[in-house]
Amino acid sequence: MSIPSTHSLWITIRNLGLHEGIPPFEVRNTRLVTYICLTSMSVTTFYGTLFALMGDWTSAAIDLAMAGFFSSPLIALSQLRTGLAKALLIVGINLGTLIVIVVYGDQYSNEMFFVLTAMLGGIVFKERRWGLLGFATAMAFYGLSILCTRHIDPLVQTDPAFIAPLHIIGLISVAAVAYVLMEYIRKETSHYEDRILNAKASLEQQKRSALESLHYAASIQKAIFGRKDAALRGFDDGFILFKPKDFVSGDFFWSGAADGIQIVAAADCTGHGVPAALMTIMGHDLLNSIVFQQHITDTQEILRTLDSKVTEKLNLDSSADLQDGMDIAIVAIHQRGQAIQFSGAKSALHLLQNGTMTIIKGSRYAVGSTLYTEDKEYSSTIVQYEPGDRVYLFTDGFEDQFGGPKNKKYMRRRVRDLLCQTSGHTLGAQKATLEAEFDAWKGRTEQTDDVLVIGLQL
Repeated sequence: MSIPSTHSLWITIRNLGLHEGIPPFEVRNTRLVTYICLTSMSVTTFYGTLFALMGDWTSAAIDLAMAGFFSSPLIALSQLRTGLAKALLIVGINLGTLIVIVVYGDQYSNEMFFVLTAMLGGIVFKERRWGLLGFATAMAFYGLSILCTRHIDPLVQTDPAFIAPLHIIGLISVAAVAYVLMEYIRKETSHYEDRILNAKASLEQQKRSALESLHYAASIQKAIFGRKDAALRGFDDGFILFKPKDFVSGDFFWSGAADGIQIVAAADCTGHGVPAALMTIMGHDLLNSIVFQQHITDTQEILRTLDSKVTEKLNLDSSADLQDGMDIAIVAIHQRGQAIQFSGAKSALHLLQNGTMTIIKGSRYAVGSTLYTEDKEYSSTIVQYEPGDRVYLFTDGFEDQFGGPKNKKYMRRRVRDLLCQTSGHTLGAQKATLEAEFDAWKGRTEQTDDVLVIGLQL
């Protein structure tokens, strides 16, 4: 049978009361209970040995018995009864001090130990109320000690020649115990400071890596979307106001030409940030496939096909309802016939003609989502246009931005009014006005969502 080494025995004692899943602050407090018990046992053993050497066997027996008395909190810790261990320690150490005072009176200034016992509640308990209760317990025992010294004669009389030396030893003991206790606290605090600093350094490194990845992901997303000026090619004038909330965006724009038809789309994927950004990549890729490979240019059919493909790709579990999807507005500009075909999924087209804004609503069904009890239907609207007319496609990021004097949403009506008020400006100037208005409205408020506004002059 192997005998445990001193080091392994110390580790076992030091970790009494600890178990998997214990909160970090409880680890420190539980270990302090163990340290205080061991210190108390050491002090009483020291006094017991000292009195034995002096030939005072009665005093020696009392102190040695008290050393065993402080083992009860350790037993409670070994049974993982941490709360009971703390209570036993608080009551036991105050009771032990009171017993010593009753036995010896005020010959050795043992009442100084109440200074230490009053601190224990605040040391071993995290909650202030329990710390205050520990302090009140120490004060109650101190009050009892005063009553005892006034009305009860000491049970043991010490040789007067030993009183002064033992008085000095008592004061030194109090100071020594206080120092040892502070050293325990300093050591445990230093240990957790090191852990916190290491964790902080690790988190900062992870943050740097995450930010680098997000910057790179944003550059990839921008490359996939393509240049804004390329998306506006084929129009007399135009702008794309694109302001992601985070590094990457859940909104995206798409444009392309097929069979002499110019197609432009503005989409808002569910949420924002990385999950929505992944949806934008898929949506952009699917639109490329639908228009350029399948040669579908009818906006109604584009939406139907897009909805089918998104649902197919995301709804891997047929028993689960799919919440992810996108709101999207698509226009197909037929320049030969000067006609606009529009289809929308929870999005509208805003057509500005001769200073008058016309709103053409789309379907109330989002693309991809299966949270509908009826079959989804997507329709299209065809309107004629004249050269100089403008069309606007935008997601809900601008209108949903909180700010202003009352910290309220901007609202879509304000967006429409601003577009009408600035209809005499070039689209470049109009974009600058929109940006300035958005920044002024937002102020110091956090950006609410991704923002995408597309303006096209036909």
